[in-house]
Amino acid sequence: MMGKVSGCAQLDVLALGPSTTLMKYKGYDINGFTFYTRQQDQRSSNQNSGVRFDAYDDSGQVHVTYYGVIDEIWELDYGALKVALLRCQWVRLPGGVFTDKKDGMTIVDLSNIGHKDEPFILAKYVLQVFYAKDNANKDKHEEMAPFGADMDLTIFEESEEPAYVRLDHDEAPVIK
Repeated sequence: MMGKVSGCAQLDVLALGPSTTLMKYKGYDINGFTFYTRQQDQRSSNQNSGVRFDAYDDSGQVHVTYYGVIDEIWELDYGALKVALLRCQWVRLPGGVFTDKKDGMTIVDLSNIGHKDEPFILAKYVLQVFYAKDNANKDKHEEMAPFGADMDLTIFEESEEPAYVRLDHDEAPVIK
């Protein structure tokens, strides 16, 4: 924008670009979910690294659903505006996700990785999912929606620092 002002404060801040300092987190609270990286999940009694993104067509119907696991959580700092990005390992479509005809469960093959050239997504656009190991299909997992609770279920060891620090992000897309 080279010194010009657009009249939109948020656009002007974005045009200046983010800070050169990148914040990385092991966990992040946004959209009513606590997201962990896969590495933090391995140290925790909770599983919070599973994500899903629904892509909609022009008529507002879900066109395709992407499933993945969070590898890194980044926060870009634009001054008054903070933008959370998730670097994910996405499951290949087609081939990595199918619906079990017997019980209707969504089966996700977390070892069938795809979309490696597009790992990032804005955190405000994903939903959290829980992957349960499918004992009938080696290396495959069943996707389940997370349950809600009105209490903090995060348990830390005495010497362990909290995995997340942000509680002030409550924006989310409204999709009808």
